[in-house]
This record gives sequence, C-alpha cells and structure tokens, in this order.
Amino acid sequence: MKNLLSLFSLGLIFLLSNCQNPSPQETKQNKLALNNSPEEVAAPNPSETNFEIMMDHQLYFTGADNREVYFMARIKGGADTVERDRPPLNISLVLDRSGSMESERKLEKAKEAVLMVLNHLKGEDQYSLVSYDHMVTVDQPSGKIQNKSAVQAKIKAIRSGGSTNLSGGMLEGYNQVKNTKIEKAVNRVLLLSDGLANQGITEPSELQKIVQSKFDQESMAISTFGVGSDFNEDLMTNLAEYGRGNYYFIDSPDDIPAIFKKELDGLLSVVAQNTQLTINFPNNQLELEKVYGYEASINDNEIRIPFNDVFAEEEKVVLVKFRLKDDISGSLNFKGQLQYDDVLNGYTRKEEILELEMKATSDKVAYEESANKEVLKNIVAFTAVQNVEQVALLIDQGKYDEARALMQENIQFMESNPLYDISLDSTLSKQLIDYKDYSESLEDVEVMEAAERSSMQKANKMKNYEYEKKKRK
Repeated sequence: MKNLLSLFSLGLIFLLSNCQNPSPQETKQNKLALNNSPEEVAAPNPSETNFEIMMDHQLYFTGADNREVYFMARIKGGADTVERDRPPLNISLVLDRSGSMESERKLEKAKEAVLMVLNHLKGEDQYSLVSYDHMVTVDQPSGKIQNKSAVQAKIKAIRSGGSTNLSGGMLEGYNQVKNTKIEKAVNRVLLLSDGLANQGITEPSELQKIVQSKFDQESMAISTFGVGSDFNEDLMTNLAEYGRGNYYFIDSPDDIPAIFKKELDGLLSVVAQNTQLTINFPNNQLELEKVYGYEASINDNEIRIPFNDVFAEEEKVVLVKFRLKDDISGSLNFKGQLQYDDVLNGYTRKEEILELEMKATSDKVAYEESANKEVLKNIVAFTAVQNVEQVALLIDQGKYDEARALMQENIQFMESNPLYDISLDSTLSKQLIDYKDYSESLEDVEVMEAAERSSMQKANKMKNYEYEKKKRK
C-alpha cells in the first residue's frame, strides 16, 4: 500500500517525447495499472509540459454511504530555460476612452501600460491599438512596428469623452488580430474598461457568445482588465473565461501598467499552443455532476476543455465530480488525452493518452486507505471556491444574512473537513485566511456605500478566481 500511495503522490507523470524537428503528430499512450511501482514512473522533466491524471481513491466503494467519485487532471507548462525564438505576438490593445477614464488618471495610466507593451515588442510581432467611447477608433492598424516614435505619439494623443461601446471596441480588436493572423503566433485581444457597456451590444450572454465563437472558430483569445468599482466584473470574467484568456481586476489606476506587464510576461513565455484536454468516462456507470476549474463541453461520455496557450510553469487543474449509478459493478475506466503544439520542441503536435482503472471494493478500510491526498486537497479547494461564488452572488442580490451564514459554513467546512488537513498546504491555508477576511467585511455590508461594496466584491471575486485558476499561491 505504501508503494501505491507513493505512486499517486508522484502524480502518475509520464514524460512527452523530446523532438527537435517538427512532425505531423507525436503520440504517447500509457495504461496506468494499480500494481505499478514508483520506480516505473520517470521523474518529470522541468523543461517539458507535464500531464497527469488521478482519482480521489484507487478503489471505489460499493457501500451506500459514499457514491461520489472524483477525477483530476493536471497540466504544468515546462520551464522556459532554453534559448529560443519565442512565438510572435499578434495582439490588439483595446482601450476604453470613455469620459469616466479621465478620473483618477485612469486613462493616463492605461496609456502608460500601452507604451510599456509597445516597448517590449520585437520586429516579428504584430500590434494594433483600438480606442473606444461611443465611437470606435483604430488608432494603429495591426502590423509590424516600423516607427515606434510615431506610434507612441498616437497613444499619447488619445483623449477621453463619451459613453462605453465595449462591444464595438472588442469586435474591432478581433478584426485587427484577424487581419494579421499567422500560424504559430499568439493571437489575443487585450480589453480594458472601467465602466458598464451602455452602447452597442450590451447583453452579457450575447457578448459571451461572441468571444466563445471567436475562439472556437478562429482561435483568437481575449484577456480582460477591469478598472475601478463601476465595471461589470461578472461580464469581464466570463469574457475571459469563454474567450480562453485571463481576467484581471485593477483596484488602483496606478497598478494598470504592472498588471499589463503580468499578462505580457505570460504571452512572452508561451510553451504550448492549441492545447486541448479530452476526458472519457464510463457514462453507463457514472453520472457527471460538475466540472471544476474551466468551462467544458460535454457530449455523452466525453468532456472537452480547450486551454489555448499554456505559459511557462503555469499549472492548470481540472476536477470532475461523478456519482455512481445504482447497481454498478465491475471496474471504472477513465482516459485522459492531452493534445498541444510543443513550442519548446519545434511546434511538434504532441498527444499523450493516459488511462486509469478503478476496481470495486466493499471493504471500507481498504477504500479509505487508497485515498489520494492530492485529489482530496483539490476537492476542498474547489468546493470552497464554489461556495464563495455563491456567497458573492447572494451579496449582489442583497441577501446579506444568507451570505453571511453560507460564508461561516464554508469556513467551518475548510477548518474541520474530514478530507484533508488544510494546515498541511500553504495555499489552502492562505485561501482560508482570505475567506475569513471576506467574512469580516460582510459584517457591515448593509451600511457600506455602493462604491465601497462594489470594490469589496470585485477584490474578493478576483481572489476567488485566482484560487480557481491556481494563480494565487
């Protein structure tokens, strides 16, 4: 049993082949057997993207008191330690210039961020600048930068005024990226706003459909940056989520350049592109209840999650909750398939297939001893994130007593849950501290000014988003 637990603590990691020359596709398939010894699993190579899958237990319990089964997949981008030519950027910066951007020097700081991005670009990069209020202006059409001084002058000349046609600016940003889209480039729109969309397309569901379509059909992603207390953080989060980019809340205008630098650093360190995870599960034996971590498409016994770009040393974790069907028997078989273009190894199209088998047991002691602590830890983390999402929703709805009660239940769940001792993990401990701080802020939520309450909500939703995406350590 000790060997079994050691195997799972290593994460069942299988290395991808290291190929210097591009090939149509490179596939590696592994069957994970329960009696493998730890010595049979190679240590991960830090310079390669690593993929692992695991279950909450090696065995599933046939008793009536626990019908849940959890599957977890984890991808970690390789360390970008080799000297190489990075993928070219093809980016469009879409800048809100509405009247509210003049306050607190928001527009000035946004322009400073745009200038910073410009200074990090190389000759092969494609760049465009779009600004919008109720009207949309292409300040710099997409293309390679020939004269930085001229582009800098255009950036500095942008002035504020008018309302917020967010959809118009966003769509023009996509158009600019599409105009210069090339193979192997990092194609992304960077959208900044400080207010509510009140011109053009304003319905959040319609905007969400647009970004999802742009990614699914044209492989163009979007990252969003919300500034201050007046923008719709749920909309901006969903645009990034369905557009397969990143979301940032910027509380202080002074932080705009640093947050843009954070996104830019990621874009400059892409190690895998066109990344997709596929999970196959026995739907005749299991009911799918929830996918945690990322939006997924589900078809019969298949779950698909397109991750898009993976940055160097970036971790992506997906947790899937299933429920055992009645009268279940036999083994449960799962398959995880990861496909991506390996930027560090000549853009080879890599495919790795990992398979897992769970056997049945009626012995509760054997079941409990087969637990995988790494999965149990993530069950606690993702469940807590989901609970706090519900707390934030209740606050937005003005249901303050319900929100406070749920927040206390969530804190108790983290402190005394039987799955995992959170004191063993620094990130979980920090997550609990942040949730306790949020709980304290809810004590006087009724008497807060609207702007104060809005900023509180945005800050805590951002932290929760970072815990869900494994960005907050």
